Amino acid sequence: ALNERVNISPLPGEEKGLNGDGKWLREAVSEAHQVHARVRREMLSSDEDVAFLQNKLGEEGSLFFLDSGVAGATGSQPPSNSAIDVKCLHAWLADMLFRKAGASAVGEEVAWELQQRGVDLTGTPTCRSACDPDWDGDRPNPPAPRNRQRLRSGKEVARRKRRRRDDR
Repeated sequence: ALNERVNISPLPGEEKGLNGDGKWLREAVSEAHQVHARVRREMLSSDEDVAFLQNKLGEEGSLFFLDSGVAGATGSQPPSNSAIDVKCLHAWLADMLFRKAGASAVGEEVAWELQQRGVDLTGTPTCRSACDPDWDGDRPNPPAPRNRQRLRSGKEVARRKRRRRDDR
């Protein structure tokens, strides 16, 4: 499995990787979580946006959403000796694409491993159809959610039905 093959090396000038104390990786992951939380807060800067979020997620849920890091991971707190919250590797690949080259040690390693397997990370002629709002061709169906809570959620089912109806 890919998650077993990812071998994260220390940043240049660092002497210890995962076999050492892992401090550099904890700091890199923590920084990524902080960047994502900061950008999320900046994107929801108006009072209307925050009110909408609070209405949708509740007071506590909206605070968690705004403070969460990559893919909603908890980890925007300063680095500690606790476990590193890396979550899904695809989210770290997205983090690498979102931030500048060299900023995401986990994402860089995922990208390298995928390229070694022959995966073209530059996309396909039709891949933009899934997320480009100006695309006027056929759209692929969104992938089914794998998160158990979302699968059971009636709101999620209704949202998907509305999206399909609105796309027609």
